[in-house]
Amino acid sequence: MSNCPACHLAVPNVAGCCRTQLHILGEPIGVVPVAATGPGAACPGCGVAAGGLHHVSCPVAPCPLCVSPLAGCSCPFDERPPPAAGSVALPGAHGRRCQPYSLDDPPWQRELIESFPAACAPWRVRYRPLLRPLVRWAVERGRPVDLDMAALTFHVLEAQWRDWGVEMFLDRPDVTGILQYRAWGALATRGRASLPLDAAVHVWSVVAFLAESGRLSIDSDPLAKLAEPLRCYGGLGTDGYLRPEGEPSGVTCRCFDAVSALERDELVDGSAAAPARPTGERSCVG
Repeated sequence: MSNCPACHLAVPNVAGCCRTQLHILGEPIGVVPVAATGPGAACPGCGVAAGGLHHVSCPVAPCPLCVSPLAGCSCPFDERPPPAAGSVALPGAHGRRCQPYSLDDPPWQRELIESFPAACAPWRVRYRPLLRPLVRWAVERGRPVDLDMAALTFHVLEAQWRDWGVEMFLDRPDVTGILQYRAWGALATRGRASLPLDAAVHVWSVVAFLAESGRLSIDSDPLAKLAEPLRCYGGLGTDGYLRPEGEPSGVTCRCFDAVSALERDELVDGSAAAPARPTGERSCVG
């Protein structure tokens, strides 16, 4: 038997805990109460009666973001100590776990992805004024909140702001460029790092946040059009999560229609030939 570090009651205990919230960047997130599974139901981990709040030390208390056990998930709550160097915090939502990499990836690829948070740390500081309302928006909708990928996305879209933090112009090619070359180019300035497997999921969250919070200009493309490259090149379904392998994207591939700004610059000075539209086997997953 031990005592709960929040309410100091002995655990297990039928009486619930006093901790009602967790926080991400100061934004409150309500904890999940013990589910009522039947008469006299109680949590098997901490003994709290149905409707009460799990004790902090409970091994089965669900995370309010990813729904996996809170004790074992990596969601970046303020109450937790800072992550160790090289660790990855990628929360999911509604029981759908987001993964930083595939277990089939070679060790060198995992090392590149595990260095991703350190590469993004300066951008998390720079874009904190945008990350806080993003967290609030995401929690209200049950969307994933990866602060590193969100900060990187805000960084590569920096030039799109007409009024910083208030109004941004965004069209479909801009979103296509995030995953095709902009994010990779930004990471290249930070040393050896690689995008996580579910990067498109978090780009979707940022783009949807910008649209639904009124931060996109009136002449920006509508959200449905902005999401098309994330469904095609990014491999997402209509719900903004990675779709099952082999399931079609449902959108016409236009990922290679436009020449990127970087390629246009190279064409102007004659240092590169015009890129041909790929035929047959494509890198696009749509």
